[in-house]
Amino acid sequence: MDAAGCLSAALGLVSEPAAAVKNGKIEYMNSAASALAGGDLTGAPADRLLPPQILYTQAESFVTGGVICGRSCVVRAASVDGLRVYVIEPDRDSGRDHGMLLSAMRSNLGNIKLAADRIALLCEDSQREKLAAYEAALYRSYYRLKRLVVNVSAADGIFRGTLPFSPAVLDLSRLCQDIASDVRTFAAGSGVELIFETSGGCVCYGDGELLELMLLNLLSNSLLHTPPGGRIRLSLSESMGFAVITVADNGEGITPEILGTVFSRFASDIPLSDAGGGAGLGLTIARGAAEKHGGALILESRPGEGTIVRATVSKGCPPSGKLRAAEAEYSSGGMDEVLTQLSTWLSDTTDINKYLD
Repeated sequence: MDAAGCLSAALGLVSEPAAAVKNGKIEYMNSAASALAGGDLTGAPADRLLPPQILYTQAESFVTGGVICGRSCVVRAASVDGLRVYVIEPDRDSGRDHGMLLSAMRSNLGNIKLAADRIALLCEDSQREKLAAYEAALYRSYYRLKRLVVNVSAADGIFRGTLPFSPAVLDLSRLCQDIASDVRTFAAGSGVELIFETSGGCVCYGDGELLELMLLNLLSNSLLHTPPGGRIRLSLSESMGFAVITVADNGEGITPEILGTVFSRFASDIPLSDAGGGAGLGLTIARGAAEKHGGALILESRPGEGTIVRATVSKGCPPSGKLRAAEAEYSSGGMDEVLTQLSTWLSDTTDINKYLD
């Protein structure tokens, strides 16, 4: 059997849509890929099937998401001898309505926050040391629950197409610098170095709140999986009409079997205790934020070596979303938002009060 026959036989066994690309052309696609594309595109330019931000990614293997043939999909890619194989998995909506759950959680969040605030006012000095631990536990639970509410709400909006998107002319370099400055305080406390690099100012059309949520989720993941003495590098560059935000760490990395599922975990039954009290939604939200901005989220990782996540943001005027007036200056949502998204990283001994002052 020749190479083409081997390729056909191998991809024919894959139930998901799969295609092989070489030198910018589709060498082979299985029947599932042909069904997704509405016909066999073998021999056609690869950009008839896949968007350029996926085709031109230089990593040898990665996972990303994007709109393929009109459908939101997760894409896994691997390269060998100049041939790149793409396995495409259409997103599946969980079909769940979390509205009532979120409403109940928001109500209880208010009670937890009120209790934590009152402890400091009601306790006597002789009881202060003992009650301080209870106060810290309440604040930690408050911020973890708040993060869960925020992220489940955002993920619901992504899957249902109702996520608010209000772009304006935005100084993306200032946004990244502000967030890096806030998060650096937490990173230093755990012995992790956070570096921000940029080649210069970068202005784009963007939703500042949504991009802040994306960045904080990515940095939270890196903090959670980078040991003391490690390094996280946040960088901003430009390429082919896109701003490229990169979060790279030298932490524990992600195993290949987990890497292929990082964007589809929302559709499964995940214990709420997973990932330090989160629900595994951070990368799903980051991907949705990048796609709202006309870009993509590209993730590559190797166990024991670390993880690199690249989020592309189109610099062109967005086709959807009502354009707001330009903001003279962007500042992040404050330490409260940072505490919320970094709450899975907070330990039992973290003194939250020092960040609230």
